[in-house]
Amino acid sequence: MRQAAIGDPLVPYEARVENGVQRIIASRAWTAKQKQWLVRIGRALKAQPVGDPEILADPLFAQAGGFKTVDREFDHGLGDVLKDLNSAIWDHHVA
Repeated sequence: MRQAAIGDPLVPYEARVENGVQRIIASRAWTAKQKQWLVRIGRALKAQPVGDPEILADPLFAQAGGFKTVDREFDHGLGDVLKDLNSAIWDHHVA
């Protein structure tokens, strides 16, 4: 892991999350509701850096129906969106 980091710019985690969320938002035409969820997921990731469905067990998401409800907003593709977001956060080469 350390070897992989050599040559990577040192970017604070919160900035990585913000940049990753912005890249994902810019990557396709999201609905307004989907954009809201992406921003909320980004905020949650800043507080609890886990980019998997477990993050949606957080009360912020649970009160809105949890993973199943949010997944429906993303046409049942939320798992892939979370993977893409994780890649956007950690791979500075992702455009």
